[in-house]
Amino acid sequence: MNEQPPPTPPQPPAGATGAPPPGWAPAALSSSGNASYAGQTAASAAPPPTEPTTAINQFAPKRSKAPVLVALAGIVIAGVVVYTANRPAQPSAQPTPTATKSVTASATPRDGTPFTVNSSTAGTWKITEHQWSDTGLDIRVQVRLSSGTMRCNFMAMSQSGNQIAHSKVSAKTPNFGTDRTITAGDSATGWMHFQIEHSPTTVFIGVNGNSQVQAIEVAA
Repeated sequence: MNEQPPPTPPQPPAGATGAPPPGWAPAALSSSGNASYAGQTAASAAPPPTEPTTAINQFAPKRSKAPVLVALAGIVIAGVVVYTANRPAQPSAQPTPTATKSVTASATPRDGTPFTVNSSTAGTWKITEHQWSDTGLDIRVQVRLSSGTMRCNFMAMSQSGNQIAHSKVSAKTPNFGTDRTITAGDSATGWMHFQIEHSPTTVFIGVNGNSQVQAIEVAA
């Protein structure tokens, strides 16, 4: 049902001057017109603006994630403990065997200082005793020949190098002699004498006139 606008109030009669004549009054409006107009006015009135509301949960403190992290850590630790307890025992590492070097037995050392005259003559010699006296040095020599043949001779030199002496017959026995010949497999032992100053001395063995094949030092 469409609402009717309120009736227009009667206009006063216009006089000569445009003002209503004396004693004029507007007619009263009907009750229906008042109600219709009042209802239309209330219905057409705009509602008052509403203020924005603020949710109260905006000011609530945020929930911490620490309990969740602690719970996860506890689960991981429990899993590690269970795995460790149920894990089969690992075999212990066995020591690696160390290779042992085989020791080759060396040949029996020869008795004395070795010497070589040439490709066919060789042997050993040593000074077993020595004695100093007013006249010089006496030594006891042992010579073994393993191959060849040689005629031995000996020479001594003082530490200073100022004196050189060839062997002479010693007063001690057995006497080695001079220019003694030895063959392969033989051994010769005896004393000999050197007229030399009392000091550390080097004694040389020679062959066939060569007196510097090998040397041994004698203490003073």
